[in-house]
Amino acid sequence: MKNNEYNENKQHGKEDFPIQIYCVTNNSSQYIMPLHWHKELEIIKINKGTLNLFINNTSYCLHSGDIAFVNCKNLHRGEPEECEYDCVVFDLSMMIKKGNEIFSSFINPVINGELEINPIIHNDNSDTYNCVLNLFEILKNKNEYYEIATMSYLFKLFHCLYLNNQISQRKLSKKASCKNNIISDLVKWIDRNYADHITLEILAENANITPNYLCRIFKEYTGKTPIEYINSVRIENICYEIKWGHKNITEAATDNGYNDISYFCKVFKKHKGMSAQKYVSQFK
Repeated sequence: MKNNEYNENKQHGKEDFPIQIYCVTNNSSQYIMPLHWHKELEIIKINKGTLNLFINNTSYCLHSGDIAFVNCKNLHRGEPEECEYDCVVFDLSMMIKKGNEIFSSFINPVINGELEINPIIHNDNSDTYNCVLNLFEILKNKNEYYEIATMSYLFKLFHCLYLNNQISQRKLSKKASCKNNIISDLVKWIDRNYADHITLEILAENANITPNYLCRIFKEYTGKTPIEYINSVRIENICYEIKWGHKNITEAATDNGYNDISYFCKVFKKHKGMSAQKYVSQFK
């Protein structure tokens, strides 16, 4: 989504320090995490409630205190239930920019997907767990010289992960990898074109698969039909533009592919459980 903080093309942090922490609550402009992927590694820490996290079509139920690692380029989405969570997104290449061959031998296999970090750490008071907690605290507070502390804890984190056998060979099958690639490309295409007129046939042709197969694997990965997913992308972007883009309902709806306002109103209520007018009234 054009204004979505989870957009795979978004710069996380600064160009010379590409790491960013995001704090998500039910008041955030995007509470439900849509299906997406990015080249960066993501670490998610649950502060309250439950997050149903889906990584490469495998589901994990996370509770307060749990930590999840989303490996580079993995498809993922999340369904929060009374949940508050923080996530740190960062480019692993920041750890090897000086070209140190020793560090590169540990980091590059995680970047290119040969190795992957085990996805879930429960609250076990281990060195790895506490290292993640300290990393999040540093990035939240941003005290003096926090950049040095951040890099220190990133290297310490990888030391703990390797030492405790929490990094292993990637286990994705060829068939699953093929499906992931299809969905990844479709999500990327939808992200660029969601405001245009899109049909099931257009999507299937773009992916070079049949409409029936497209519907089956799309539902498998997103829990939605392709059209339902496109509508959810549009509605989330409309909500963002209403809240932060200083657009009225009609402008935001039209700019995001809804020329029929009555149809838009039905779709909006279905996705948000309230009318667009009621949603807007929350910010007045």
